Amino acid sequence: MDFLKKTCLLVMMIFMVSCGQNKDFLVKDSDSSGDLTKVLSESGEKLNIFLSLSSGETRDLSIDGDKPTILIFSGEFCLTCREEHNALIDLTNNRPELLTKVNLYTVFIRVNLQKSNILEGRWGITWDTGFDQQNELFSQLGCEQTPCTMVFSPSVGIVYKEEGPFSLDTFVSWTELVD
Repeated sequence: MDFLKKTCLLVMMIFMVSCGQNKDFLVKDSDSSGDLTKVLSESGEKLNIFLSLSSGETRDLSIDGDKPTILIFSGEFCLTCREEHNALIDLTNNRPELLTKVNLYTVFIRVNLQKSNILEGRWGITWDTGFDQQNELFSQLGCEQTPCTMVFSPSVGIVYKEEGPFSLDTFVSWTELVD
């Protein structure tokens, strides 16, 4: 039994460490520094995606208004994701106007509706959350690790993709995008 406990602990530690490459998103200066349209927008990808929300409804993101939409894909056991959300919650609590400028969603991967609701409450998330139980949306958008953040507009398509944590300054720059 002792061997089994040690093996399970080792597997959990490897998974938790590998979900995000670094935890310096609080002070990290983004390489993209505001030039968000240079990433993926040349392809002219139009989004035709639907997000299952934790409220039980399904949202068509292709008609989700005229504001930029931000999807933050997170894993249940991803420590980097949790820390990133804690920082984002602090930022939006201090600057609530930021949430009026974007459509922000946290999307929990590999969880069902019930688990998504539990995680939303446990993490203290105040914006809409969704779930991607079979990783279909996560894969469709080309994400390979959590956290994975996608920024897009219905009129342009995908304008930014970040694998790993993003800086809070970068988040603020996303709220200043205009379609």
